[in-house]
Amino acid sequence: MTVQKRLLYHCRARGKAVKGKMDEELKKTIRTLGFFSSIGIAMALSIALGVAVGYYLDNKFGTKPWLFFIFLFMGIIAAFRNLQILYNKAKKL
Repeated sequence: MTVQKRLLYHCRARGKAVKGKMDEELKKTIRTLGFFSSIGIAMALSIALGVAVGYYLDNKFGTKPWLFFIFLFMGIIAAFRNLQILYNKAKKL
């Protein structure tokens, strides 16, 4: 069941019109889903950026594969740091 169908079912189950005002609980649920969907993107982007920089610098300076691995690990560390920051923000939601 897709998210749209779940939201539609949620609205109908409460006896409210779909095009009417959403209750606060549903708004909070949608906001939380959007927030948590950004976690994967933030982690993947951090690692991909580290890999890209390492690969570029290896080709430029001829140090294969050392800078690639250094920046890969830096990207992984940055991804987990982003995860920790997002977790702390999620506790405030």
